Amino acid sequence: MWKALDAQFYAHGKSHVFELMGIKRAAEAADLLRRFTAFTGLSKIDDLLDKVRATSIIKGILSRLGVP
Repeated sequence: MWKALDAQFYAHGKSHVFELMGIKRAAEAADLLRRFTAFTGLSKIDDLLDKVRATSIIKGILSRLGVP
């Protein structure tokens, strides 16, 4: 989901999703998220949820940011 959201931000000239969230060390945050999902097995659940709701979540976030 994060990659899809970031791709939409990029396509509309917005900053990286971590920058918008105020995370200064995006590489460290991304690495932490990768480790956490690998350790817990949440990546499989996340992939399933991505397919189910990613589009609606991304549209909602973009609309709140004023992106058409």
